[in-house]
Amino acid sequence: MLPEAGQLAETRDRWRPFVLLDADGVEIEPVAAFFAELLACDKSAATIRSYGMDLLRW
Repeated sequence: MLPEAGQLAETRDRWRPFVLLDADGVEIEPVAAFFAELLACDKSAATIRSYGMDLLRW
């Protein structure tokens, strides 16, 4: 069993629908840049959520 570390937080902001936070509640900047690139490529918020959940599991 792995300890839980971090969380995917919904922001309700159209341009930043989700942010990935570390165990201390600080946004992970490289992931924020990745999410911004996904939005720029016209990916949906659901895709960003899915990738964020994958990153948490990884």
